[in-house]
Amino acid sequence: WSWGNRLLWDYDTSQDEDIYQAYELVRRAGVTVFDTADSYGTLDLNGRAEILLGEFERRYQKELAKNMAPWWDLSGDPSVAARPQQVATKFAAYPWRITRQSIVTAAEESLKRLNQPKLAIAQAHWSTANYQPLQEGAIWEGLADVYDAGLCEAVGVSNYGPRQLRKVAARMQERQVPLATAQIQYSLLTYEAALPMRE
Repeated sequence: WSWGNRLLWDYDTSQDEDIYQAYELVRRAGVTVFDTADSYGTLDLNGRAEILLGEFERRYQKELAKNMAPWWDLSGDPSVAARPQQVATKFAAYPWRITRQSIVTAAEESLKRLNQPKLAIAQAHWSTANYQPLQEGAIWEGLADVYDAGLCEAVGVSNYGPRQLRKVAARMQERQVPLATAQIQYSLLTYEAALPMRE
């Protein structure tokens, strides 16, 4: 989430070529799934991570096509590295996103930045249940609407606790929308989620 973030990561556009080199390396290694958010980037660079993912994928596929075997080479299946990227993007619960349509609009804007027709997963970035409970329902309905509109393969949530996860799972089941992911913060810096498992 550092792509486009000047405030925390001192990003500037002169780093884009280095970032592309890292992107190309993981793509050639077979990585196809990328997690991002419409809020990754700061101020005038808001959404920059999605823009870069879109630009990088187009460049990568173009470079890959130049180096592919000729059509008459029937030696096997295309490489995993040639498969298109799958993007899971999170929609920030900005205070002005208070309607379900605002989530659909956010998905459409993400797809424009990515320059692709569909998201792998459309996700709620965080729960608003503790400070703006009415917004929570609009976000859930908006995610389901994104799925119903054919703009994503599945939906997901991020930074949800067990109680809210059960509620959103029940609602998505009612709407017959696949809830595919539930991201939690877990790393060397934030390992609190695993503490109850020690017992």
